[in-house]
Amino acid sequence: MIRNIVFDIGGVLADFRIREFMMDKGLQGPVIKRILQASVMNPFWGKFERGEVTEEEALRAFTEADPEIAEELRLA
Repeated sequence: MIRNIVFDIGGVLADFRIREFMMDKGLQGPVIKRILQASVMNPFWGKFERGEVTEEEALRAFTEADPEIAEELRLA
């Protein structure tokens, strides 16, 4: 019996255009790079994608990684 189906959307079923998404929100190159470092490249990103941590827990970890851009991390 199938109990769960997981879709990997970003980069599989749809384009993963995160930089363009952030630029549409008014963010610029250096800040975007810091956001990616603090979030997507953070070990918590995998935990978040797997549903092992809540969005708030992940955001807290991302903010701890780069507190100076806490507002931008919440925006992105």
